[in-house]
Amino acid sequence: MQKNVLIIGGNRGIGLALTKLFLEQGDRVIVVVCDFKGSEYASEVECVVYDLTDVENIPSLIAQIGRDR
Repeated sequence: MQKNVLIIGGNRGIGLALTKLFLEQGDRVIVVVCDFKGSEYASEVECVVYDLTDVENIPSLIAQIGRDR
């Protein structure tokens, strides 16, 4: 069964490794990052560009992700 996976910072380090793992399993991956340039999986994931230091607007980010996807 395909899962919907939300990964914060999925373009480097542990987040990138998780992105790869979930894509290999055939899951739908949504990645939230502040800069997605140069990601090797850019064409395979749904990318949401967002600066997580903007804490006050995180609830609207979550609502947008839930509504649009």
